[in-house]
Amino acid sequence: MSVSFQVYVGPYIEAPNPKRTSPRSIRCCPNKSCSKNKKESGDEFCPKCGQKIQIITIQSVKRIDFQALDEDRLFHIHPDWLPPQHEDTAIFQPNQGHFGHHFDRDDARIMAITASMMDEEISRFQRHFVKDIDEVKAAFGDATVKWGVLAYSY
Repeated sequence: MSVSFQVYVGPYIEAPNPKRTSPRSIRCCPNKSCSKNKKESGDEFCPKCGQKIQIITIQSVKRIDFQALDEDRLFHIHPDWLPPQHEDTAIFQPNQGHFGHHFDRDDARIMAITASMMDEEISRFQRHFVKDIDEVKAAFGDATVKWGVLAYSY
């Protein structure tokens, strides 16, 4: 088994993605003392206690699973690849347009980074990905274009 380690230096989109509670209907055993309660079932009757399976509403707690963006344009960094202090954040890095700088574990180089270089890349990124930024804002409620170092393994 191997691990890939990626480093990206450049502009990216960051959006808040905390866990949200939402109602969800499932078919399950209505008996609250049964081990099959709140567990999805395709049976007509519960295999444990024999009660008739019913549709009940449960509260589901999860983050937005955002798949609407074209992965050829922006790459959504999977939340499991991020450090724990960023688990409530959705991050998208460019996957086209020669933005930023990519490094792998075997790269060794020195790169001068200037404020004007960062400002120019952010401005060009915002122009190129304006539609994508709007889609992220519509899905998450907010999004910010930032410039920084993204390091993750998968």
